[in-house]
Amino acid sequence: MQLIYGANSLGMDFSIWPDRVVPERHVFECLGRVVFKGMAYVGYRARLPKVIVRVSTSKDPLSELNEQELMSKLQQMPQLWRTVFLDWHSALPAYDLVAEENQLDNPTSEVHFAYPGDIKIEPPDP
Repeated sequence: MQLIYGANSLGMDFSIWPDRVVPERHVFECLGRVVFKGMAYVGYRARLPKVIVRVSTSKDPLSELNEQELMSKLQQMPQLWRTVFLDWHSALPAYDLVAEENQLDNPTSEVHFAYPGDIKIEPPDP
């Protein structure tokens, strides 16, 4: 059994990238022009919910003391932000980072996207 503890965490799919989950209808804040690793990007960020995942084979609920301990740990966790950088010219995603605020040079997770030079995106036919 897998239980997720944290605000607004029920019903969220944590199977792909549990550290990147952003609740449905969550708003990304536009950061405007951001220079990262010497390149200019358009940046967006969203505060990630603090969560603790508990995996157990028991169907018994946590004791009140254990639940309080988990909630205390949850409060002490650093606040992480998901920051996405888009290429200034193509508007394609270039980086997807998870880091504490003002710690983009030291992210807990970093995904860099690369694309072939001849990629072309066209709108669908009406």
